[in-house]
Amino acid sequence: MTYDKNQLESFLQQIAFYKKQITHLQNELKTIKASSTIHKNCYSNYLESIGTAMLVCDVDRTIIGANSKIGAVTGYSREEVLEKNKWHYYVSQKVLNQLVTNHTQRRINPHSIPNEYEFQLIDKQGNIRDIFIHVSIIPGTQKSLFTLTASIASCPFFA
Repeated sequence: MTYDKNQLESFLQQIAFYKKQITHLQNELKTIKASSTIHKNCYSNYLESIGTAMLVCDVDRTIIGANSKIGAVTGYSREEVLEKNKWHYYVSQKVLNQLVTNHTQRRINPHSIPNEYEFQLIDKQGNIRDIFIHVSIIPGTQKSLFTLTASIASCPFFA
């Protein structure tokens, strides 16, 4: 197949146009990735600045964020908590079904279940701890933000 000079020039112009479009899209992708990294860093810094143990969990119960204060509640480091992946690993079997139901129901009808309650957590040593939890959905997402503190009933001063 042979092409005349006009056809070749047209092809070259099209190639130049598509190259420019690809470069533009690559630059946009870099900007989005940089923005995402900045957003993640802001998110992590915010979690770390809070004085209580916090977790961020996805709709499938995957732990996607935690601060270092989580160690005081679970006995696990932040990194260990993120490696274990799902929050149900830390929940007593006695209350697991109810918490899974709450997790699902919170996305269907958030006003039908309490945002604050106590549950039994299994710490790194296998001990059962009574924990007070506040749960909310992060606006615009299906992610949960958990704030965890030792229940006042589990403090030796009040026992």
